[in-house]
Amino acid sequence: MQVTTKQVRMMLRENEQILATRRCALITYIFSFAPRPGILAATTDRLVFVGDYLTKPGELVETYDYQTIEKFQLKKHLFKKHFFLKGNGDQAQFKYLSDSQPQAFVELVNAQRKHVR
Repeated sequence: MQVTTKQVRMMLRENEQILATRRCALITYIFSFAPRPGILAATTDRLVFVGDYLTKPGELVETYDYQTIEKFQLKKHLFKKHFFLKGNGDQAQFKYLSDSQPQAFVELVNAQRKHVR
């Protein structure tokens, strides 16, 4: 089932607020690279990805504190766009964006990264 913004809100820390959300898919490696659909939320403290679930909400939750993110950008290919995140020696890709203006989300995240530091 698809995760909702309300379910994402329940996973936040005290005094943390959602600034923006985007439906997308986190590319995970489980025997091969596979997209895991869900919601990517930019909050006041961090980025939170909550994957759609099979049995219960919260099966897949990935968090990225703004202080540990080295790079967050929009990568463009011939017909597709995706978010690219680098930090703490890890990389993550978020594909299949359901957004007509993904650059605005990138700018919001990068502004929040500067604000938190």
